[in-house]
Amino acid sequence: MPARPAVADRAAPFDRAVVRKVLLAAVALVLAVLYARRAVAGWTGGPLPYDLVTFLHASDDVLAGRNPFPAVETLTGDQNYVYPPLLALALAPLAVLPVSVATLLWVAVGVAAIAGALWLLEVRDPWVYAIALLFPATRDAVGAGTVGPLLVLAAALAWRLRDARPVLPALPVAVSVALKPFTWPLAVWLAATRRLRAAVLAVVLAIGVALASWLVVGFDGLGEYPELLRRLSELEADRSYSLVAVADAVGLGNTVGAAASIVVGGVLLVLAVLLGRGEGLDADRRALTASIAAALALSPIVWIHYLVLLLVPLALARPRFSPLWLVVLVPLAPRAVGWEPKGWPEGDALSLAVVLGVAIVVLVATLRPAPR
Repeated sequence: MPARPAVADRAAPFDRAVVRKVLLAAVALVLAVLYARRAVAGWTGGPLPYDLVTFLHASDDVLAGRNPFPAVETLTGDQNYVYPPLLALALAPLAVLPVSVATLLWVAVGVAAIAGALWLLEVRDPWVYAIALLFPATRDAVGAGTVGPLLVLAAALAWRLRDARPVLPALPVAVSVALKPFTWPLAVWLAATRRLRAAVLAVVLAIGVALASWLVVGFDGLGEYPELLRRLSELEADRSYSLVAVADAVGLGNTVGAAASIVVGGVLLVLAVLLGRGEGLDADRRALTASIAAALALSPIVWIHYLVLLLVPLALARPRFSPLWLVVLVPLAPRAVGWEPKGWPEGDALSLAVVLGVAIVVLVATLRPAPR
């Protein structure tokens, strides 16, 4: 009796590699659509990046010789320009372009800065890039036209150049602090890891860059700037994701929140110093993570896009895809209770719990020693 022929239509083995590539292509397409919609908002009539519009108005003022800062008594919130002059000066080339072109270029810069930072941190897994760009903090940072992606790139550059000549890691830290002063704990990281010359240079350069930018605008608004920041904190601290907002949400008030912020931030800075005394790459990484955590804890105002800085410790601790990367996507999960992530929690307990819970889980996990 002849042997039975093999069944020709038997299903082929399940090709997981093909499925992964198809899924990755689908995610890449979704990301391309999401960011392209923001990039072409100037032509489609969609909402323009909120922060970018504010920056461009400030650049217009600087180019026209006007003071870009509001008077303290007229400050109404972050729709007013409250950054150091450096940012308004840096974006002056975009201010002379049509807003549609400026938006396209700035969104492209934001996406490129995130991708460049991950590359500098030696991430090569395409799934990590995809998740990093899906992260709500990243989407808000790029979509609103903030400087967050540039801060991530600056931290990545400082890490990559940490053992080069002191001026090389000092420069990106100085620029970061001059753009957003709340990132000053990055200089503490340099000092904590026995790079004292780089830390001192970072502080000196940050002060020099800041003063030079104030000089260009004739020192307009310099005397009132500390009071302007204090007033901004009064208006927005309890509406954000900061520890001040948490204390206010549970009924402890802003004063207790400010004290808690100082205590928690101080503890994290001490931890950075202690970790920096260790030897090797892992000690450096954990000290940087503690410094970034301190920056977020000490800031009286923390919007969701500030958390884009979490990409740095995440990429260093998990350069390849791991379940920890999925934690940052928790706010995208279906909301059984109808919760939506937003940049303005307004003291909403659920918003604070979800977003800050993600930040705490990521920071605690990345502060742990790397497995041998």
